[in-house]
Amino acid sequence: MLAEASQRGWEGVIAKRVDAHCSLANSMRTDVYAMSDRWVAALRGARCATFLPGSKHFDAETCHSPSPSRAMSQHTGSTHGSESKSRVRSGPRTESCVNRSYLAFATNKNARAVHRERESLPHRAHEVGDMNTRTSDSGRRSRPGRATAKPWRRSPASSSDPVTRQLEEIEAAGGSGTLGFGRGKTLRVSSLDKVYFPELGTTKGELMRYYTAMAPAILPAIKDRPLVLKRYPEGIGGPSFFQQNAGDAVPEHVRTAQVTTESGQPAERIVGGDLPTLLYRVQIGTIAVHAWQARIGHLELADTSTIDLDPGEDVPFREVVVLAVKIREQLAALELQAGIKTSGSSGLHIVLPLPTGTTFAESSALATAISRRVAEAHPKRATLERSIKNRPAGTIYVDAQQNAEGKSVVAAYSVRARAKATVSTPIAWTDLCSGLRLEQFTVETMPIRFRRIGDIWSAAMKRRNSRRALEALLGGL
Repeated sequence: MLAEASQRGWEGVIAKRVDAHCSLANSMRTDVYAMSDRWVAALRGARCATFLPGSKHFDAETCHSPSPSRAMSQHTGSTHGSESKSRVRSGPRTESCVNRSYLAFATNKNARAVHRERESLPHRAHEVGDMNTRTSDSGRRSRPGRATAKPWRRSPASSSDPVTRQLEEIEAAGGSGTLGFGRGKTLRVSSLDKVYFPELGTTKGELMRYYTAMAPAILPAIKDRPLVLKRYPEGIGGPSFFQQNAGDAVPEHVRTAQVTTESGQPAERIVGGDLPTLLYRVQIGTIAVHAWQARIGHLELADTSTIDLDPGEDVPFREVVVLAVKIREQLAALELQAGIKTSGSSGLHIVLPLPTGTTFAESSALATAISRRVAEAHPKRATLERSIKNRPAGTIYVDAQQNAEGKSVVAAYSVRARAKATVSTPIAWTDLCSGLRLEQFTVETMPIRFRRIGDIWSAAMKRRNSRRALEALLGGL
């Protein structure tokens, strides 16, 4: 069975030990309900398929399996094949499990909609978005003032986090006030009821509460990194502008540091690492977190190298996913480790943690070498052409150009200035499937996901590549 799955390129195999006890309290509940949470598109091409024992609908052509029930029955030891039935009723008193065997995939059901009847999952619709949408949000801007704020609601974290409670109280009381962070640190905030995302009605205060909830993950990722600000004072529907320098009116408790710019001149920059600084960015209209790939004290040395998979408007996101899988295969062959996250905009970011002492010249050479190998191996899918109008139709730009001193990349867990308030979200490589959608990860769903799976980005970035692996690739150029 495993050999057949590998030969056919399936995403995975779902099975049960023959001698395992048939108890809904252990394996079956996990098989069915966890699958609605994770096992989407379990077979290559089976878009958003959900395993529902008892279903009679199966699209063998889509799933690339000529006899799925026979194959699964062979693996589980059942001799009944597709004629057997498994009954799993979702009510608390009617669950039963009789002669479990694989029957079919139901492709007419959103995977996130499958759950126990007594379970209340109002957040699932937000977490998934429209699973049938083929392409990512285009990021079309709405004119300011067209939408009003949603009815104010309390954050899930409000009962335990003092800063979140303060933000809620200030927004409910009119939108202006002073936040206290302890040890004498404060930050004046205003206009928390201003709508930053017109289509959603998401306010400035809600964006601050998002970053407060995600601070345990995002602050380590941007600690001691100079930040570049792209400000939207009136929300994403209004004008925007970049700000590199810290400015003259930075509050007392916001972190800044003097750096040497690309021109060789000293400049004061805002530096990541604490909550007052993170929220100050939002106070002045900054939505995304753009950070250098180096830290204060060693700004001449890169600690990560980033490859941005940037699809053209004619390329569906599922093609980006396919290319990312191909790149993972190349990295494995080169004995290189990398983390992967959604860009939150239209593509994916592949980030390689670098050994201590890596120069930006080496970081750039590494990303460029990998990008060239990918473009040469997959010329119909990948391109190194930066200009959109000159790119071959249907190709994805493999961008390695942000790996230079002073350039910034979007940080993990950063919100993007897109209509759906999508987030640059770390994912596992095993999450790469045809059912993956950028719209799954937003300011509303990301804190829920974070509480469930933790900070997987920090773990990925701790697995630094070896000097030997870098030299093996760069020495062969």
